[in-house]
Amino acid sequence: MVDETPEMAVALRFACYLANKRNGQVALFRALEPAGFMPWAGVDDIMRTEMQNESEDLLSSYTDIVEEWTGDAPIVYIREGNAGEELTKLLCEEKDITKLVLSSDISTEDPGPVINYMMREGTHTIHKPIIVVPSNMTDEELMQLA
Repeated sequence: MVDETPEMAVALRFACYLANKRNGQVALFRALEPAGFMPWAGVDDIMRTEMQNESEDLLSSYTDIVEEWTGDAPIVYIREGNAGEELTKLLCEEKDITKLVLSSDISTEDPGPVINYMMREGTHTIHKPIIVVPSNMTDEELMQLA
């Protein structure tokens, strides 16, 4: 699950360690949340295009990181819709994805909307392990867990 949060880097690092240790591949997922109805013709299309371009740029930078850390390009998925719902659909559709790695920001009591959704709804549907990594874990700790 790719976003702009600082804790995302911890989840990505752990996913790369897992992929390296288990001879797997990392998949990156990005949800484009709909902006909502725009009363002006074309504004919604412009906003959607801007979100798509920003997401592609963000995913490109993380793709480079995954390739550097694992030696293999990640699989990239971009979906439009609610992040939790689209992530759940993806995990149900893609049987080759065996685990979901997320990271929770330890500086707040709320782990975030995707983790909340996955714990409330996703666990009933996806039948795959969901690994939530605390954002304060060091590389050494992550390597030991992988």
